[in-house]
Amino acid sequence: MKQLALSIRVYFVWALASLGLLTATAPITWAQTETTPAFAKPVADLNVLLQQIEQAAQRLDYSGYYTLSNGSLVESVQTISVQDGLGLKRKFLSSAYPGVELIRQNQDWYEVLPQAQLAYAVSPIPALFPAVLFRASDLNKYYRGFQINEAKHLADRLCTPYSVISITADRPNWYFCVDTENSLLLERHVIDASKRFIVYTRFNEVHFGADVDVAQASPSVKVMPLVVKTPERVSINLQKSGWRFSFPDGFEILSSQLLGTGTSPSTLELVLSDGLSVFSIFIQKLSEQEKLLSIEPMMHLHSTSMYAHRVDDYMVMVTGMMPMKTLKEVASSATFIPPVVNQ
Repeated sequence: MKQLALSIRVYFVWALASLGLLTATAPITWAQTETTPAFAKPVADLNVLLQQIEQAAQRLDYSGYYTLSNGSLVESVQTISVQDGLGLKRKFLSSAYPGVELIRQNQDWYEVLPQAQLAYAVSPIPALFPAVLFRASDLNKYYRGFQINEAKHLADRLCTPYSVISITADRPNWYFCVDTENSLLLERHVIDASKRFIVYTRFNEVHFGADVDVAQASPSVKVMPLVVKTPERVSINLQKSGWRFSFPDGFEILSSQLLGTGTSPSTLELVLSDGLSVFSIFIQKLSEQEKLLSIEPMMHLHSTSMYAHRVDDYMVMVTGMMPMKTLKEVASSATFIPPVVNQ
């Protein structure tokens, strides 16, 4: 049970990192909401640009170290990604969780604990840096892209900067710096409306092709025949569950599932994305003791924005790299009508 709890906790942190759910206070000056950034030219089709970035993350052989930072806390991640005769192999090692390996083998993801000789199958984690897209979407409806004219060097590579500005105030702005030669994403920032970092991620060192040690992409121990335990996750139809929400335009549900964590009651988790930005909704029934407690609606976990709202005997928490106003509106829109059970 301890190992299962560790798996769920570590997976949640990996998921937060992949979604960029960290916040910082370092001011920036180049991001401008609702105006054209200085010294920039419009991107004709933002979908094409981000698909090129996504494809580079999947097809290239690369390895290196990148940094996740919230302005005060810094996490270093080593990644190795290769294509071989068996398809895509990728490994992530985080300084925050030594001894834990996040492994991708084609579409299968595992959390491997070599010392414990255990591996856990986890849900796929889209957009884990240097990937960028959560789902196919016409991003031109929600964002405007601009290529910043002055290229810069990053990790000894020439990269082209882009500013991606949200058309509406209900989602964040973005900054990308893309390898000029091969389109790999070298730097990614999420920015709020006050022109401050939510999170930044960037390569400090990166290698390509023949300079990549292909063997490092495999887990340090074989995933099979290790005991592979999968935390219980039961898919659920949101409409049939009785819950209703109002979502910002363009956001669609990526997954809706009950998280069986060995505790009662289970938590309903929804993950939504417009293709680039993402947020989650967690719904849990309150115990009799919890019903007596007051809640602080606006919260931060490792500076992740969260808004909590009580609906009858349930707690609804909306969290993500989104403006707090958006999280509040989604949480406050929640209604619950218990579904009719046919006898």
